[in-house]
Amino acid sequence: MNEIGWQGGVNYFSSLLAAIQSLPNAKIQPIVFAGNKSDVSALENQVEIVRVSSLDRFSFGWWQNKLLNRIGIYRDYALFSVMQRHKIDFVSHNDRLWRGCGIPFMGWIPDFQHLHLPHFFTQRELSHRDASFARMIHKSDAILLSSQNALNDLHKFCPGNTTPTYVLRFVPSLSRDINPPPKDELAGRYRLNQPWFHLPNQFWAHKNHGIVIEALHLLKEQGIEVLVVATGSTKDYRNPNYFNTLLDRINEYDLQKNFLAVGMIPYEDVVGLMHYSIATINPSLFEGWSTTVEESKVMGKRILLSDIGVHREQNPHRGLYFDPHSAEDLANKIKIASNGHIENEENHFQAEANLLHPQNIRRFAETYQEIVLEIMANSSWKKP
Repeated sequence: MNEIGWQGGVNYFSSLLAAIQSLPNAKIQPIVFAGNKSDVSALENQVEIVRVSSLDRFSFGWWQNKLLNRIGIYRDYALFSVMQRHKIDFVSHNDRLWRGCGIPFMGWIPDFQHLHLPHFFTQRELSHRDASFARMIHKSDAILLSSQNALNDLHKFCPGNTTPTYVLRFVPSLSRDINPPPKDELAGRYRLNQPWFHLPNQFWAHKNHGIVIEALHLLKEQGIEVLVVATGSTKDYRNPNYFNTLLDRINEYDLQKNFLAVGMIPYEDVVGLMHYSIATINPSLFEGWSTTVEESKVMGKRILLSDIGVHREQNPHRGLYFDPHSAEDLANKIKIASNGHIENEENHFQAEANLLHPQNIRRFAETYQEIVLEIMANSSWKKP
């Protein structure tokens, strides 16, 4: 791991490590390699962490790799040396090594968003993603995808690919140690004066918050006051003005009491907002494998979600799909969820989800372990 700025990535690895540790007779033992500047505090109690300076931007090793890359050599010799010293047998979710180096490795492509939404990327970013994905597919012993949808995209992106591919569907591991505040306390802290919907997506343009604001505007014109509480980072490096444009629209429609953006808040509060909500909402135009959807499933929550391929693949119980480009469709689904919400029945759905979750976590861990062991068994490398 290098300097992580993607909260979903941290949650992904934390859940994967917790799932592996839950296996009664695990056959693999993870170790995390991270840069000195990487914030991996969320993983420190789960696994041994080895710091490697070449994973830090602008370090000597980083510049060395950049120079090698310019002449067509994509090999992190410093990382390889550290891994040799730690007697690593397999490298996962990384493509800094090279085929035949003596350690088999599996690259990871979470999604091919740039193929579906190229207008959210600069031409330079599009070219970089095309080149880095093609290189990873060519040089890796195997490629890991997060969904069948992503695997289908890989076949279109790289027809005739011969590198083995695997799909690992993420299951979040919500710790039983997390105790969300009582509902009244949470409502008081964030000044919530009515039942709410929860939108726990980072404020990135492709997450499509705007359609929610338009739906709230339509409902307000009908005399229906709905509250949506949005959590997540308000920074989009590709579109720095995105959040401010949303605020302008909220002010234009006089929706200050209907759309509440609280930004980054303690995780216990995020869990509480989701738990006590009428339903969660994910209006995203694209996902690799939605954490919002999976966390809603874990908690037995109803979710209103955009009708895109990967959301259909995730198939949440009680999910209500809507056209991500239609504010009217979303407004109608909000009304359906509001009218069908019976708070006392939510405990029943939570209990059902609690029964299924340990099985899903175990399947997640076992699938990953089987993938790793199969690649190691089938790799043509011979360890010196």
